[in-house]
Amino acid sequence: MPLKNHLEDRTPVRRKHAVTHLLITVLCFAFSVTATRLFLNLTGFPQIGGGNLHIAHVLWGGLFLFAASLLPLIWVNPWVLNLSALLSGLGVGLFIDEVGKFITSTNNYFHPSAAPIIYAFFLLTVLVFIQVKRKKEVNSRELMYGILEDLAEVLDHDLSKIEYDRLMSELNIVIADNEETQLVNLARSLQDYLKDRQNRLVEHRPD
Repeated sequence: MPLKNHLEDRTPVRRKHAVTHLLITVLCFAFSVTATRLFLNLTGFPQIGGGNLHIAHVLWGGLFLFAASLLPLIWVNPWVLNLSALLSGLGVGLFIDEVGKFITSTNNYFHPSAAPIIYAFFLLTVLVFIQVKRKKEVNSRELMYGILEDLAEVLDHDLSKIEYDRLMSELNIVIADNEETQLVNLARSLQDYLKDRQNRLVEHRPD
C-alpha cells in the first residue's frame, strides 16, 4: 500500500455520538464546580483528615478522571462512554476548583485569579463542544465507523425501528457513494443481517 494511502487510512474519525458525550461532560463539569463551592460554603469548608493530613477534593477529581480514562479502555459497551463522560466532567470540576492552590506559593484556595481561570477553562470546554456540534459532511469511511459503532445495539438486543431505519439509510449511502467493492459488499452484508433481525426490534427509548 502506498504511504499516502496508508496515512489517509489513519486519519482520525469523530465518534458518531461525540456531541452527546461532550454535552454530558460539560453539564457535569458545571455541576461539579457549582455543587462543590455551594457545599463548602454551607458546611464551613470542612477538612477530611487530621493534623498535617488533608485529603483535598482535587484527589477525588483525579480519581474520577483516572476512572473515566480506564473505563473505555476496558469495556466497549456504548453506556460505558456515557459513564466515562459523566466521571470526566465531575473529575475535571473537582480538579479545577482547587486551581488557586496550585498557582500561588501560599496554596491560597481563595486567590482572586482562580475564578477567571475556572471560567476560562469551562468556556474552552464549551467551545470544544460547539465545534464538535457543528455538522459536517462525512464520507463513506466515517459513515461505516458510525454504523459499526451502532451495531452494538443489535448485540445488546436494543435495536429499535428508528435506529434500524437510520442504519439501513446510512448503509444505502455507503453503497451508493463508494467505489471500493469490498466495502460495498460489507455494507450489503450488514443490510442482509439487519433484515433478518427485523422481528427482534424493540420499542424506541430515547436517552
